[in-house]
Amino acid sequence: MSPHADKPALQLASFREVMATLKALPANPTPLWWVMALGNMGIMVAATAGSPLLLGRLIDALGDHSAFMRLLWIFIGFLLCEAFFRGVIVPWVMRDISQRYAVDLREAGLKSALQAPVPELLRLGTGAMITRLTRDVTRASDVFGIFGSRIMLLIFMIPATLVSLAFIHPMYLIPGLLVSFLLVPWIKRLVPLSNYVADRESEADARRNARLLDSIRGINTVRAYGLEKWSLGRTRESSWQALQRTGDKVTLLGLIYGESRIMHFLLIAGTMLISAWMLVNGQVSLGQITAALGLIAKLQFFLFDALHFAYNIQTGAVALSRAVALVRMGDKAQSLPIPADVSGPPEVEVRNLSFHYPNGVSVLDGLNLTLAAGTTTALVGTSGAGKSTLAALIAGLQHPTAGQVLVAGHDTATVSDVWTARQVTLLNQEVHLFAGTLREDLTMAAPEASDEELLAALAAAGLATGGVLWQRWLPQGLDTLVGAQAQELSPEVMQIISLARVILRDPPVLVMDEATSEAGSDYARLLEQAATAAAKGRTSLVVAHRLDQAVAADRVLLMEDGQIIEDGPHEELIAIEGGRYAQLWAKWNQPLV
Repeated sequence: MSPHADKPALQLASFREVMATLKALPANPTPLWWVMALGNMGIMVAATAGSPLLLGRLIDALGDHSAFMRLLWIFIGFLLCEAFFRGVIVPWVMRDISQRYAVDLREAGLKSALQAPVPELLRLGTGAMITRLTRDVTRASDVFGIFGSRIMLLIFMIPATLVSLAFIHPMYLIPGLLVSFLLVPWIKRLVPLSNYVADRESEADARRNARLLDSIRGINTVRAYGLEKWSLGRTRESSWQALQRTGDKVTLLGLIYGESRIMHFLLIAGTMLISAWMLVNGQVSLGQITAALGLIAKLQFFLFDALHFAYNIQTGAVALSRAVALVRMGDKAQSLPIPADVSGPPEVEVRNLSFHYPNGVSVLDGLNLTLAAGTTTALVGTSGAGKSTLAALIAGLQHPTAGQVLVAGHDTATVSDVWTARQVTLLNQEVHLFAGTLREDLTMAAPEASDEELLAALAAAGLATGGVLWQRWLPQGLDTLVGAQAQELSPEVMQIISLARVILRDPPVLVMDEATSEAGSDYARLLEQAATAAAKGRTSLVVAHRLDQAVAADRVLLMEDGQIIEDGPHEELIAIEGGRYAQLWAKWNQPLV
């Protein structure tokens, strides 16, 4: 298990980053909370450490009935106090604060994801993001809610026990020092290994979740192309990887349990040997031996209880670090400037733009291009030419390897993604409708819009009130439920709704990447007309899968192998004898035999 393999997309947050993030959350305890919590903890530690000392005094007072009964009642009081604070008060305090932190972490994580650079979110993946917002936060909250009181008790019990043992007889410190000498290097090896194993387990779970989401979202495509075996195969592979990571965890747990038992034996055996030697030499009484063994027994219980659950605790710490890393993703975006929104259609300029995938494959290399303000440009070309990559770079979904994308003179790499998203809207064939009514979905684009404005936008996008599509798919009109847990709408209706959102949002720049490709032939013309209308009045780039879309554009770009090989209005390009676009147009209009 090499700690350098399977490097995660988002590194763990450091201890300093975790503490700084937790301190900034609303759930961060107030000074009064700390006073009360430490007071409760002090009472619990005093009762826990004091009960063995009282038990030893009880044994030594067996010959004095009145002293024995007085100590017995005090001893019972200590036991009740220990049980109440250790079993009820302190665990409740820890669970309460951990649950408050969980709520704040989820909210902060979602807020950060909404502000984080989009390319980083895409690289992280939906599955990993969901895992960090749900499973990791829940695991951290559960672990520290359950084991937090034990950890705190152990931290306070160690000095309290050492002081008490030294008070009985300094010789009792020897077994503890011996075990500590052996324990410290073992813990130093255990912590990084536990970090590595826990992080790999979480990453494997995230990868499995991502593939399950892919299969569920693309179920129609999987069925259409007969990819059921392929989908099951990749899901099985990721599930086995997750199982193997769990196997690594079980192996590590076995190592922890085995070594902790050895340490436990050495501590108890050493204490008993020293007690026997001092008793024979008259240096301690039976009561003192009982008190010392009671203190050691309680300390070793807390210490080795923590060691037994060390992996759970470490897993909680790793889960917390993963969640905090997501929370801090938005820090970079928050530090970037947010210029004022542009007031009209801006010029979009691409300068010496290059993009290489991580495996070194070059898609674009030194591309230069200017989209004139307020014009519609159609981008055509064969599959793999680089059209979608260029669209994603202009929309800010990818960062260029080199070069610049300038919107209204602003380099999108040097401004906040929030600003870029407000200026540039990307519309593609993947449409997401938010769960709720159609009205709620549309008003996300224009919160102040009236019902009349919403209906007008739908009509402009091709979905008029009372039409066939309206009656079939939107029987309750704007009150029709859409999105998750509602009837799935047809592809063309979902595309129309997305076009209506564009009309309502009215972005200065619109990029449409084969946005109407999912429409059936019966509605293709309707959607193309709606897309053409939506592109008017703004700077638009249309990645066209149908050459009919290029006819209405002000300018047509033909791309091959990441380069623009032909550029001009549709009429001029088809007039070029032997031109590549003219050939494509002729083939497109060739009648079917």
